[in-house]
Amino acid sequence: MTLDEAKQRKPITVLWQEFGLPGQPGKSCRSPFREDRNPSFSINLYKGEERWRDWGTSEGGDACDFYARLVGITDKKEAALKFIAHAGGTPERRPQAIIRPRVQESKQPQRKPLQVDLRDGTEEELEQLCQLRGYSMPGVLLAIQRGHLYLGEYKGHTCYFTTDITWYNIDVRRLDGEPFFNGPKTLTPKGGSKTWPVGLEESMDYSNIMLVEGSGDFLAAHTLIWGEGRNIDRPNYPAVGVVGMMGSGAIPKDCLPAFKGKHVQVFPHYDPSKKQAGYKAAIKWKEALEATGAKVALPFTFKGILDAAGNQIGDLNDLLRIPAWVLNMEFNIKQIIQ
Repeated sequence: MTLDEAKQRKPITVLWQEFGLPGQPGKSCRSPFREDRNPSFSINLYKGEERWRDWGTSEGGDACDFYARLVGITDKKEAALKFIAHAGGTPERRPQAIIRPRVQESKQPQRKPLQVDLRDGTEEELEQLCQLRGYSMPGVLLAIQRGHLYLGEYKGHTCYFTTDITWYNIDVRRLDGEPFFNGPKTLTPKGGSKTWPVGLEESMDYSNIMLVEGSGDFLAAHTLIWGEGRNIDRPNYPAVGVVGMMGSGAIPKDCLPAFKGKHVQVFPHYDPSKKQAGYKAAIKWKEALEATGAKVALPFTFKGILDAAGNQIGDLNDLLRIPAWVLNMEFNIKQIIQ
């Protein structure tokens, strides 16, 4: 039996019942590993597999990790062997496999626990986000499904959180669109790394990648992906993943191997007043990615694309606000997703 087969046979919800843990497992429940007065533990389906997350400690993992915590095993190999045995199988002997590129754990940033109760968001909150940013509801739900979007209370305001399964980089914005303390419109909680690409881990399951700048464009990309039917694999049109750089800095060297063999389209911000800092950064991203073995198209430029009022747009999020009849034949939206 393989580890994946064991996780399908003994998902987290089954282990919860088998070990007689209190309460009901779900998207919002109390942690079985510690005293948890307010539900800060969640179990979600990710790529057909149940995964757990303790929002109070920033710990999480799959069914095998959950089993290891329950029985007190710290060695991953030992945990895998005993978990397979618990599932009623014996480990398969296989030739050494080709391991897909992964970011070295020793190089990954370490973050402090985020003391926020996060949730998927109510229908009213998601509608408010769509109105605020011009996203489509299916696009927002796709971002939630991929584990990139959450709602919660932060600094005294209802906010939306853009992140990924690693939680190394979390971008926080107020749902009402206002700045924090009459200052920045976006915050990164202490302990996070703003230079770490959001969605990197998830992107390794996709052959085509949209590499975007900023959390606004990161979520906007999901609306475009859904609109073009690229959320799932189709004949001649593979599903598309999204990786977001939260600034125009360099891609960390330890992240570059994850892009090897991928088809990447870069979408930098267009802003002539800033001497095209975004486009210049995108050229450097392209060079670094190509040196790693990725296939990278020239960075997409929004130059010459105007909104309904005749103003130059600057990014993917701006593009969503342009009525289809304005784009007409001058710009085919399908061109942006190769």
